[in-house]
Amino acid sequence: MDTMHPTHNPPTTAGADTPAQVLRDAALYLERHGWTRGAFYDYLNGLHRMPAACAVGAIRVVCFGTPVDDATDLDDLADEPPRAQVFDAIRVLAQRLAGPHVAHGVENFVVTDWNDRAITIGQVVTVLRDAADHWDYTTHGGAA
Repeated sequence: MDTMHPTHNPPTTAGADTPAQVLRDAALYLERHGWTRGAFYDYLNGLHRMPAACAVGAIRVVCFGTPVDDATDLDDLADEPPRAQVFDAIRVLAQRLAGPHVAHGVENFVVTDWNDRAITIGQVVTVLRDAADHWDYTTHGGAA
């Protein structure tokens, strides 16, 4: 049986519908399938179904269940609930990277620029999980 530390304050909403869960799942995706820079996915260095990904690419796979390559693909999926999950998770990550007042519309650039400058997959995974923990902490009132 899993037991939680008395100071843990889990999210009140379970599942991939929270930005924190999306970010944690994206970190896990990168650990399992690999990380890349300069493109959302590295189709040459992995399976086409589950290729290595950048941080944004991993968030997209987590939300849609498949690689979604560019903004046009997202526009085609405008009515899909996962589209909002993608943007929410990217916004949370961008705010953690650049501060809470990151300008609307540049969140994706902030995250892709950071991803492309990162040195190791470990750094990327750590920041994804840190942003998830920060979202849980600030959204759910911190430690009990």
